[in-house]
Amino acid sequence: VSAHPIAIGLWIVAIGASCGMFLVPLNAFLQHRIPADRRGEVFGASSFLSFSAMVLASGWFYVQTNILNFDARTCVFTTGLFAAVPAVLACMRLPNFFTRFCLTRLIRRLYKIRFQGIENLPREGGALLICNHTAYADALILQAATQRPVRFLVSRDVFKTWKWCQPIFKLTDCIPIHTSDGPRALARSLQEARAAMEAGAIIAIFPEGELTKNGSLMKFNKGFERMVKNSNCPIIPAHIGNLWGSIFSFQRGKPGFKHPRQLPYPVSVRFGPPLPSNTSAAEARRVIAELGAAYATEKSQQPKQTLSHTFLKQARRRWFHPIASDTLGGKASYGKLLIRSIALANRIKPCVKNNPCVGVYLPTSLSNAVTNLAITLSGKTAINLNWTASQEAQQSAIQQSCLKYIITSRRFMKKIDQPNPPVRWLYLEDLLKDLGRFERFRALGAALFSTPKQLAGGREPQPNDTAAIIFSSGTTGTPKGVMLSHANLISNIDAVQSVNRFGNKDSVCAILPIFHAFGYLALLWWPLLKGTRVAYHPNPLQARRVVRLIREKKLTALLATPTFLQNYMRKASSEDFQTLKTVITGGEKLHSELADAFEEKFSIRPTEGYGCTELSPVALLGNGLPLPGIAIRIVDPETHATRMDGEDGLMLVKGPNVMQGYLKQPEKTAEVLCDGWYNTGDIARMSSDGFVTLTGRLSRFSKIAGEMVPHGAIEDALQLASESDEPCVAVVGISNEPKGEQLAVCYTPEAGDPESLIAKLRKLDIPNLWIPRVSNFFHIPELPTLGTGKLDLCAIQNRANQS
Repeated sequence: VSAHPIAIGLWIVAIGASCGMFLVPLNAFLQHRIPADRRGEVFGASSFLSFSAMVLASGWFYVQTNILNFDARTCVFTTGLFAAVPAVLACMRLPNFFTRFCLTRLIRRLYKIRFQGIENLPREGGALLICNHTAYADALILQAATQRPVRFLVSRDVFKTWKWCQPIFKLTDCIPIHTSDGPRALARSLQEARAAMEAGAIIAIFPEGELTKNGSLMKFNKGFERMVKNSNCPIIPAHIGNLWGSIFSFQRGKPGFKHPRQLPYPVSVRFGPPLPSNTSAAEARRVIAELGAAYATEKSQQPKQTLSHTFLKQARRRWFHPIASDTLGGKASYGKLLIRSIALANRIKPCVKNNPCVGVYLPTSLSNAVTNLAITLSGKTAINLNWTASQEAQQSAIQQSCLKYIITSRRFMKKIDQPNPPVRWLYLEDLLKDLGRFERFRALGAALFSTPKQLAGGREPQPNDTAAIIFSSGTTGTPKGVMLSHANLISNIDAVQSVNRFGNKDSVCAILPIFHAFGYLALLWWPLLKGTRVAYHPNPLQARRVVRLIREKKLTALLATPTFLQNYMRKASSEDFQTLKTVITGGEKLHSELADAFEEKFSIRPTEGYGCTELSPVALLGNGLPLPGIAIRIVDPETHATRMDGEDGLMLVKGPNVMQGYLKQPEKTAEVLCDGWYNTGDIARMSSDGFVTLTGRLSRFSKIAGEMVPHGAIEDALQLASESDEPCVAVVGISNEPKGEQLAVCYTPEAGDPESLIAKLRKLDIPNLWIPRVSNFFHIPELPTLGTGKLDLCAIQNRANQS
C-alpha cells in the first residue's frame, strides 16, 4: 500500500518517540535498582546485548526481504513473534513481577489513587508497613504506591476460603498467618516475615486483623510488635481514605460485587513519617487515627461540600418522597419543602439585605426547618436563639452576633414572654402572606434549575463558610457563640451516618430544640440530607404527646437527652415503642441504670453519644469509640504530655468536625484550639483498643488537700445511696480557705436525709475526702435544668455560694 512521504515521516517520528518513552524510563529504573558498584558492568552488558540484537535484526530483515521475498507487513509480524519470545520467557522467569504488574494496572483502572507522603517509603532496605483495613482492595492499593514488591501477611482463613486467589497469593509471596494456628505456627509466620524484612523486603500487615464494620479503626493486634522489635527496620504508618463505601467494604452490605458509585473510584493513601521499631500497637493506632483525621479534614474542604449543594441534590433526586411533618399539622415532601424554603428565602433577602446573620426564634417544627433552609440557601448564617434561656443570655447572644433581624411567628410569640431586644422581628405570617402565582412559579423554577450560587445571590457557597452560630448552653457561664462551617456539619453527619446508618425507610422523632447543637445537626440536617423521614414536636416535656407521636407515626428512631428519655419511659408501654430500632442520647451522661431499665422494658438499649457544640457536636458514639475521621489524645492536664493507655488525662479531639472558633473571642479560641486539637476540658482514659471512657469534667473537679476530687463520681455514689430512680443530687465546689475548696451538695426531697446519705457513702468504700460535710447539704425543691434537659450547673453553683 502506497503512502505519502510526509505521512511516513510522521509515523517514523511517532515510533521513535514511543521507543524513547519506553527506553528512558527503563534505563532510569535500572539506574535506580542496580547497586552503585555494579552499574558499569550491567549497563555495559545491556548495551552489548542491545547492539548485538540490532545486528541480528538487520540480518534477519535482509533474509526476509531479499531471500524470502516477504512484504513489509509479514516482516513486522515475524519480527514481533521473535520479540515476544523473550517477553514470555521474562514473565515465566519472574512470575511475581508480572502478576504484580497486572494487578497494579487493574487497580489503577478501577481506582483514582492520590498518594501523599510517599517519600516516607524507603527506596531500599527492609520496613514494616502498617495500615487501616477498610476494604479487600487495600493490599492492591498499597502495592500500587511503590515499584518495590510488598509482601503481605494474610489471614490463613482467607487462604482457605478464597481458593481462586491462592495462585495470586503464592505468586505475590504472601505470608499466611492466624492466631488460631497456635503459638508455634504464629511464631513461625512472624519469624518468616521478620527474616524477609531484615533481608530488605517491605512487609505489610493490617493490625486490625479484619475489615472494619463501620469505618472506624478497631483494636490493633500486637503481633507486629514482636516481629519488628529490636530490628533496624522502621515502621511506616499508612492510612487509606475513602474506601469505606466502595464495593469491597462492609458499607451497604457485605463486601462483594455491589453497584459501584463511581469509576474510577477516588482513593487517598497517606503515609506518615517512619516510626521506631519499638513503637507499641496502641501508639501506632493513634498515629494512623491522626492520619485519618488529616485526610477527613482535607476531604471536607472539597468543592460543593456545603449544605446547600447537598440538600439541593437530595431534594431533586427524591422530589416526591415525604420527608418532614410536625404535630402542628404541617407536612411536606422534598419538592414542597424546597419550594417553600426558596419562596421564603426570596421574601427574606430584601429584608435582611447585606446582613450576614439571620436569627431564628422558633420551636422545633416544620416551620423551623423551612426557615433554617431558607437562611442557608440564601447564603446567610443561621443563629437559632435559645428561647428558654434568660433575657440576659438572649441579649448577650444578640449583641455578640450583631443580630438585626430575627424570624419568628406571631403564634409562637403569644405563648411565651416576648423579649424586647433592639432588633427587627420578621414574622412568618407576614413573610409568607399573599404569595402570588408568579412568586410560586418563580420558586418552582428555582427549585428545579437554580444553582446554589444563584440562590445565594451570585456568590458560590464554600465549605469553610460559617453555616451556623450556635450559642453554648451556658451551664458554666456566659454563652459563647460557636462558629460551625458547612464542612464541620457535613463531615460530622457522614461520620455519624457510617456508624448509625439512617435511610429512606427510617423515621426520626424530633423533639430536641434546634437551638441546641445536638438538635440542629441530628434533627435538622442529618435526616434532610440522608433522606430520612422526620416528625417534629415543639415541646419535649409533653411525654404523653411524644409517646403518641412515636406510636401513631410508627417512628423508628428517637434522639433525646437521658432526662427526657426517663420521662418517656414512665409514660410508654412496650407496645408504644415497638417500632423503635434506634435510641440515641446526648447532652448529659446516660446512667447504666436508666439504660438497663429502658432495655428491659422495650428490648432496645439506648446508645450514648458524646460531644459538645464545639465538635459539631458528636465525637464518640456507642461504647466510646471515636467516629471515623476523628482522632483522640489523652494528655496530662498541665504539661499536655501524652498519657499511657488506661491513665486518666485531659481529652483532646482533632478532626474535620472541630469548630472554626468562638465568635469574636480570639483569646478564648486560642485557649481551646492548638494545631487543630480541641481541648474538651473533659477527663478521660483510652484503652489499648481505642475506646474512650469519660471520668469527669476538669471544671467539675475540686482540688482538696492537693487531690483532684471528681464531682461526677460523688454524684453517682449519692444517687446510688438515695435509692431513687430520678436524679436528685448535684455536687459543686465552693471556696474554703484552709483547703482551697470544699464539696457542696444540692439535693431534692427524693434524695432523703443528708445524715443517712453520708452513712451510706461510708459503706461504699469511697475516700473520706470525697464525703461532703452535713452542713454543706442544701435542700432545693427540684434540680434546675435548661431547655435542652441538661443540668443548670450555673444555678446550682449560685445556690451553693449563697448558702
